[in-house]
Amino acid sequence: MKGIVMASGLISLSMGVSFGLMFYISHEQLRQATVFSLKQSLSETMIELDTLDPSIREDQALSLFIDNFTLRKLSSVQYTVDLMGFNADPLAMRIRIQAIDQGSAFDVNIMVEETMIEVSDEN
Repeated sequence: MKGIVMASGLISLSMGVSFGLMFYISHEQLRQATVFSLKQSLSETMIELDTLDPSIREDQALSLFIDNFTLRKLSSVQYTVDLMGFNADPLAMRIRIQAIDQGSAFDVNIMVEETMIEVSDEN
């Protein structure tokens, strides 16, 4: 009887650890994919905005970013994109993305913010 109780306790413990590791891996994978997509999309958006006239940059910033981000986003994840701050000259953008994955075994919610500032080379 004592062996059965110990075995069931060990099985329960190993299942709990397994579920914890599964959640951690799912969370980290979504976070890493979201951060990578955000940085790449923000970099491309800054390059595209640098070619535009400073007077129309603010109007185009969010739409250009969303177009670039749409190419990289995961299909099973819902994203909310917010333009938190913008400066036309020197060019600076701050973006916040909230990613919610409800298609996996665990509901995972990630919020990522990134700022990119144009640096001029005056040498």
